[in-house]
Amino acid sequence: MEFEKLIQIKRKKIDFSSIVFTSKTRKWCQLPYKNNKKCPNYNSNPNCPPKCHFNKERLYSYNHFFLIYADFDFKKYCHLRREENKDNMEYWTEDRIKSLLYWQSSVINLLRNELSFIISSNPKNKIYLLCSGSGNYYKSLNLRQDNYLSMESAGIYVFGTLMNNGFQINIDFELKPRTKILLICLLCSDKDLKFSKQKKLIPKQL
Repeated sequence: MEFEKLIQIKRKKIDFSSIVFTSKTRKWCQLPYKNNKKCPNYNSNPNCPPKCHFNKERLYSYNHFFLIYADFDFKKYCHLRREENKDNMEYWTEDRIKSLLYWQSSVINLLRNELSFIISSNPKNKIYLLCSGSGNYYKSLNLRQDNYLSMESAGIYVFGTLMNNGFQINIDFELKPRTKILLICLLCSDKDLKFSKQKKLIPKQL
């Protein structure tokens, strides 16, 4: 499957004041969800609560903030999965088709590629990243930071932040994703970022 055709990587500059920090956000990974009492990373992954620690004051030394995100056409992805596996639907159930195990890493790979390009294009900038999903995906970026925390691990209410910015910078999102999924990173920089056009990627096959 050519994931590049299903994903748009977007960049939006935001104000620091629009970022929503809440004390509840870090507790959400303890909530039960399908077949799990809580997120398996809770109290086991050092980049996840309660082991990780983050104070928003850490971001006070940065002056420019960007949401870098993958806009993933989830509806089309599910349709293509069904078409590819229509002769094996006993295995490819709806739960399996929608499971992040079969799409998340491919989406993050393209998002990480964009982040790597931005960082390499701004070598003189001091940059700090709060990522989407497990920080293990982002270690290859080799930024000068002790760990790679997700926005949620840092206590950021992502939907609240999107709602603060949705009308001003036109971010279209769904609170309960059915047709599209956004994987979002917060990139912080001491100086404004210079963006140039990246060469076309070779589509990743799965």
